[in-house]
Amino acid sequence: MRFNTSPRLRLLCTLCIFEAVKASESCPDYGDIRQPSVDPTVFNISDFAGTWYMVATTEPTLPAFCTCTRNEVSVHLPEGWYAYTAHTVCEGKFPISVPLKGKLSEDPRSPGLLHENFGLFNHTMPSLDPNMIFEARYDEQGRMQLAITYACLGRMLPLPPLGQPKFSFNILSRTTAWTKKELQDLVANVTSATRGLLDTSKIRFADQAVYDSCSQAIIV
Repeated sequence: MRFNTSPRLRLLCTLCIFEAVKASESCPDYGDIRQPSVDPTVFNISDFAGTWYMVATTEPTLPAFCTCTRNEVSVHLPEGWYAYTAHTVCEGKFPISVPLKGKLSEDPRSPGLLHENFGLFNHTMPSLDPNMIFEARYDEQGRMQLAITYACLGRMLPLPPLGQPKFSFNILSRTTAWTKKELQDLVANVTSATRGLLDTSKIRFADQAVYDSCSQAIIV
């Protein structure tokens, strides 16, 4: 397998995607946005493991020219942590991969309340930001097919912290088989269910057509 990469672009994207400072206190309370679908009676964080496609996002540290993001997630329940590698494609042809790592919820009543940050050499950054799985959807067999998350990233670099706090709304799907209209309708429904507490401005969609456009980024 051969990857078309540009070292300068890889470095630029890595720095842009995951440099953030401590999360802001204006982050919404998890209890105010979580839906019945992530109640501990139906939600099992172990089911979050596996492959997820980011079909919609407002991630402020992900450049607009990077898309087709795929997360490969591992959940280590006994040890209380999880990790994933985010694979994305920049400018339609340059793939990059960035590791993240975080802590699982310590509250059995809120298994979707996670905390994470950039992971390097199997370690996380000192400050972990809230990353909340506040809604999930399942197939007829009860397998998780959709995870909708909201992360609080605080104010971005440069230091000292400047500007307004940043937030990241993400729709993670087991499949890329979406149209833009379907994703727009889904975001509208989620916004209504959470009573406008989430910042979904500047949202970007990655439907099936977008993922198809990235198919040549990796040459086998």
